[in-house]
Amino acid sequence: MDAPLRLRLRGPEGKQHTISLPAKSTLADLQKEAQGVFSFGAGNIEFLLGFPPVLCNAAPGTSLSELLCSGDTVTVRGPLLETAPALAPPPKNVCPDACSDSGFELEVLRALSRARSNPSSVLDAICKRRQHYQGKDYFPPDRGGKTAVVTKEGQAAVLDAIGFLGSIAPHPPLSEVCIQGLRLAAEDHLLDLGQRGAVGHEGADGSSSSDRQCRYGAWGGKSGECLWFGRMGTSATQIVEDLIVDDGVPTRGHRKGIYDPRFEVAGVRMGPHKTFGACCVIEFASRYEDNEQELIKRVCAGPPAVAAGKAVKTQWQLGQCPGCKEAIHGGSVMEALGHKWHRDCFACQADGCGLKLCGVPYQENNGMPFCKDCYYKSFGSTCSGCGEKIHGRVMKNAGQTWHEECWVPAKGKAAPPVSGYRRPPAARNTAPTSRIAGSAHPKTPPPKVGARARTPPPAISGAQARTPPPVKSGALPKIGAGRGTVAKATPNKVPMGVMGSAKSNVTALGMSYANLE
Repeated sequence: MDAPLRLRLRGPEGKQHTISLPAKSTLADLQKEAQGVFSFGAGNIEFLLGFPPVLCNAAPGTSLSELLCSGDTVTVRGPLLETAPALAPPPKNVCPDACSDSGFELEVLRALSRARSNPSSVLDAICKRRQHYQGKDYFPPDRGGKTAVVTKEGQAAVLDAIGFLGSIAPHPPLSEVCIQGLRLAAEDHLLDLGQRGAVGHEGADGSSSSDRQCRYGAWGGKSGECLWFGRMGTSATQIVEDLIVDDGVPTRGHRKGIYDPRFEVAGVRMGPHKTFGACCVIEFASRYEDNEQELIKRVCAGPPAVAAGKAVKTQWQLGQCPGCKEAIHGGSVMEALGHKWHRDCFACQADGCGLKLCGVPYQENNGMPFCKDCYYKSFGSTCSGCGEKIHGRVMKNAGQTWHEECWVPAKGKAAPPVSGYRRPPAARNTAPTSRIAGSAHPKTPPPKVGARARTPPPAISGAQARTPPPVKSGALPKIGAGRGTVAKATPNKVPMGVMGSAKSNVTALGMSYANLE
């Protein structure tokens, strides 16, 4: 059975009321509940959802589970609030992936609670990780097992997590109510780290996690913070498992924070990160009380401005990206053209293009990548035949470039032969004797006067005829063993210069085909 939705309604003059509705309730049910709680008169009731609050334009029959999660705060405006000042528009510098979507936050909270209350279920999943390591490279199954994530410790951190989970007792789950003050504290730090591409628990203004939590309420008992860095699209379960493995953190502080029995409430924010692609901030506390006035100020004014901060330092120092000319501190990195690149920076360098080239065929010019269309447009050869750019294979001949299908011999000259004998220059323009007009065949000149006519020798017949020796069974006759059985043709002598010319021509033609690109 689905758990009921527990919502906090904020009405006129700062009045608040907490209600509980069935999981299958609709927006119309919420309107009826708000009308009874705040005694609104007849008229339209408006709801503002999320942080910063945004006017809800959904149909009355829309399920609340599609719009809200348990623990959310809903601002209500009705006929009695006509004189009340309107809420400020959403600030422009709020992280777009962390302003109103609380569904993923609830998934992270539930994944944390499952890991705390049932360590054995997480143990099985982490044990399966070992088969996806090659040295220190981890190939996550959720990425198809083909993308390597470079780790610091390899399987050592996984084995350490397995030993920890096998010895720990179950802990109480966290509250499924995502505390608003903790959510805003997490969002402040997310924007700080994300815009600067930084890591660490200290803000650019020098604030600690407990300082940020005190901005919007008061925490009691113990407070803490976990930071996860990765890529957008990673599941909540994967995030929690990564924090439990805690690769590269000698103290295993994230793992200890998840399994600290003193933590009972939490707030989550996830959004883009300049260096690593995505960042998830989790704020923990034993207990927390929201300061409503500070919450309203924060919603109206937006998050604090991000200070300059210190130079960004991470565990990775991978050189300078040729694309953006900035240092590579980690995240999605690829190697191409002899350098490491930010994955998003490896794109077509032509003005106005910017096509991402990871996994896409590309061309190189002066050490920079270009998509094929832009490369041929800017640097491609022009066909001497049709005048268009040549895409693909290029034929070079006599200092000109051609499409293969456009190449034709020069006017008045035959195509250079691939191989064979070239006739001397003096005989090139004269036809052979057998091709003289009016004579189908060459005529035999008449014999000279007084010359003896040559007669053929008499034919040998009968027993005088010589016969080849008998062939033994299973043996082949030797070629050329008998006189006159094989005639050896003697090649005509050709001037050295002519053969040299023929050889040079064949070589040049071969080079033309060798230059096909």
